[in-house]
Formats: sequence, C-alpha cells, structure tokens
Amino acid sequence: MARSIKRCNEYIIERLNERIKLEDRLIEPLGINRAIKLNKSDRELIIKAKCLSPQGLFLQEKAACFRYKSEYYFVYVGTEKPETPKKNKDRSYNDLIRFSEDKKIDNEEPENKIKFGWTVLVISELKVAVRSSVTGSEIYNALGAINDNYYDADASHNIQGFFEDFHVYKIDSDSLLLEQSVKSQKDSIRYPDISRVLLLYFLDYNPVNNLNFEQKTIEIFYTFAYEGEASIPFDNILDSYLSFSWKYSFLDIYRCLERLFGIPQIFKLYETILPNIIFLNFVNKIEQFISWKPKEEDALKELLNVIKKKLEENVDIFNGFQSVKPKINLNFSEKTQDAVVIYSLRNKIVHFNPKKIQLEESDWNQVISFCLLSTYLLYKKYGEFLRLPDSDMEELTEDL
Repeated sequence: MARSIKRCNEYIIERLNERIKLEDRLIEPLGINRAIKLNKSDRELIIKAKCLSPQGLFLQEKAACFRYKSEYYFVYVGTEKPETPKKNKDRSYNDLIRFSEDKKIDNEEPENKIKFGWTVLVISELKVAVRSSVTGSEIYNALGAINDNYYDADASHNIQGFFEDFHVYKIDSDSLLLEQSVKSQKDSIRYPDISRVLLLYFLDYNPVNNLNFEQKTIEIFYTFAYEGEASIPFDNILDSYLSFSWKYSFLDIYRCLERLFGIPQIFKLYETILPNIIFLNFVNKIEQFISWKPKEEDALKELLNVIKKKLEENVDIFNGFQSVKPKINLNFSEKTQDAVVIYSLRNKIVHFNPKKIQLEESDWNQVISFCLLSTYLLYKKYGEFLRLPDSDMEELTEDL
C-alpha cells in the first residue's frame, strides 16, 4: 500500500502545532495544508520505501530498516557521538555506509546530509518526537509568517532541526546483514534482523559500553555481529550488550543457551531415525506428542559437553572463567562442572537470595565472555538446523 505524502506532511505539522498549543494557545497554529517542498525523487522515496523492522530502544530512540529500489537502509533515531568512531582495525568490513558519505545516495543535493524526502519519511513513519528543548515560539517565529503553499529549503531545514536527530545508513549489498536475513517468497524482500544491525551499529559506528566490558568480551560481541549464525536470538545479544546491569546482561545470554536445552538429545534421535521432515518440525512433533523437556541443569551440562574441547582451546576465556567459579558456587570443588556454576548463578539472580552476589567487574567479564563464547559455538554447531526455510518465515516477516 502506497504511503500518502499528504498524510506524512500533516503528521509533521500536527506535531509542531501540538508544541505551539502547549506553550501558548493564543499563537495561531501552522497551516495544516502547507507542506515541505519535495522534488520528484523525494516524493517517490516517501511513497515507495518499505519500512521492514521498526524497533524502539530507550525513551525517544528508535531504529528501523527500509527497502527502496532494491537497496536497503538502516535508520537510527537518537544522538550519535560527535567524534568519528574508530572502527576495529582488524575488520575490513564496511557494512553500513553513512548517508552523507555515499555519492550515489545524495548526488543531487550534496550540501544536505539528509534529503527532505528522508526527513518526511522517517519523522512520519517512525513517529519521531519534537525535541524537548524546542519552544512553540521558536517554531512559530521560523514558520508562522510563511505565506507560500510550501516550506522552502530554509524552512525545511528548520523543521528537520525541530525534531530529534536521526541518521541514515545504506546497508552494503554484500553485507552479511543481508546474506543472513530472512527472505520472503511472497514479495522477494529480505528482512534484516534489526537487532543484529543495531549490535553492529553500536559496536562500530556509535560505540556504547555501559558496563565497561573488557576488550576480549567486546571481541566476542563483534564475532556475533559479523560471523554469528542467523538463528541466534540477536535481540538477547543486543540487550546483553546494552544492559546497565551485569546480572541482566548475563541473564540475556543465558536465555540464548536456554533455547537450546534438549537440542543435543533430540538431534541425536533425529540423526538416528532420519525422518522426512526438517529438524525444527521434528522438534515441534516431540513437543506436541510427548511434551518432553529436559531438566535445566542436566541440559546445560549436555550443551557444554558438546563444545568442551573448543572451549578449552580458547585458553584465556576458559581459564578466566575457572578462576571465578569458586566465588559463585559455595560448594565448589575442582570437580564442579561449569554448567553447575552457571546454573547456580542463574538461580541466585532469578530466585530470592538473602546474600548479594559478590562479583567484581572483572569477574563478570570472565563469566559473560565464557557464556558468550559457549553460545556462539553452540549456535555455530546447531544453527543451520534451527533456521526455518524462507517459505516458512512468511508469518514472521508479516509480524515484523
């Protein structure tokens, strides 16, 4: 369904009028029929661009992916750090191309960081808010005296400045963000995982480190963003990375492991009988007919046993976790399995515990690094079997 340019413009003027009325009801509101002057390409963008995966973040911050003319774009509503982020030197990728840096995107008006078509599209589609610092008088003084049917370039720049900042990036056509996305057979559109795009964005383009993660921990988040299996629940990985609490950062990673409880045992059965259905449908049949669920601690033991050798090969991360285990499990001995300690920590956080968890920042980094690595290795092993074929993702893409 084509987007209405008139309705998009009306939305913008209505939001500005709300701010004017909030400050002084005697000020005459802006004319609702006056619109931002747009050229042909701007109008086409507003009408035809498809919003794929909007997601709210904090307060006014939002993000979404768009598709227009077979190209994919990422939009972030919020503040970016003024300094140019230093990308990881070991990475040669350029998955997100900043709008103002791509001549193909902005060749008509190179002086504009974002063309007015994107301004109208993003503000109306993502319901971008008027800045809290903007007054009704400022809006009226800039726009109220205009008698023309359209807001010209100067007025449009003012309108853009009245709303919260937003930033537009083009997703490189060779990016793993598109390769590992869901493809709908209905409309031949790829649906990038917005949580994965945001993880990459916050790592490489607008760095965030709320919990003071150590470099080795950040490196594993990088590995997820650039190399992780598409079936990874990236919403949990993103929440873990952006968390303000060590406990909840850990729990979000634990939820990724929790999704795999029972998979090793069911997979063994699947390989034994080789039914003529895909693995995920086989898992659903197990759930439907026998409702089998493993015990959590036993399931976690089984999972970590599957990747034990690979974990031990990562000496720094493996030994780091071993050094923290005695602080978590009071009944610790050298024979205490890693899964027992992780499950014990999970229970201390989730259930009532009169004693506070006594872990330092460095301890949490050891725990989270180990759990992240475990999650990455397990999804690498089972990931392709946990991903539905594109034809089965129609309902999911519609929900997005």
